[in-house]
Amino acid sequence: MSKHQHLTLEERVQIKVKLDAACSFRKIAKDLGKSPTTISQEIRKHRRRIEKNAFNTLYNPCKHRHHCSAKLLCGRLYCEKKTCASCKEGCSSLCPHFEEEHCPLLQKAPFVCNGCKQKNRCGLTRYEYMPSVAQQEYLELLSDARLGRSYLPEEITFINETVKADLKRGLSPYAIWANHQNELPCSHRTIYRLIQDRALGDVSAFDLPYKIRYRP
Repeated sequence: MSKHQHLTLEERVQIKVKLDAACSFRKIAKDLGKSPTTISQEIRKHRRRIEKNAFNTLYNPCKHRHHCSAKLLCGRLYCEKKTCASCKEGCSSLCPHFEEEHCPLLQKAPFVCNGCKQKNRCGLTRYEYMPSVAQQEYLELLSDARLGRSYLPEEITFINETVKADLKRGLSPYAIWANHQNELPCSHRTIYRLIQDRALGDVSAFDLPYKIRYRP
């Protein structure tokens, strides 16, 4: 399987299964025949922020939640909760002293809470990778109105591989289109637009000949 082919729903399901099993990006990439970078980009791009638990109660990720004594921030005259920090409706939008605490583990691989052993006891806002959400976001990208038309995954894959190969040879999008105009399902203007919108996945504006020297 090509390492540059776009991910399918089945592959995204496998990514979640392996994340839940705490597999490394390298292990996931090897099993799916992809590069670790592709797996990393997929997860960081499509991870979903989750602010409520299974009981529909808001998480309280405030740094001061364990010793906060604020009461009745909602304006009620009486509340059975001892403090606002324990209220299921949350106090983040009401308290002027709210400071969100971020889990340091989310700043590095795997960037999500899938597979975390502390997940069920953690009160911080979660980030999880869900294949159905990732697939839907991917399909929406393909049919984005800015692209002028909807492209099948196979078409995007072909455009991506063709453009990437010729960009490495130093060709401009127009030259690429001119060489493959009978094969590519789009115009040279659309190729520029797809690159600028990062709709090709492996190709970005920095890969264009006139921008390569500005790559950081």
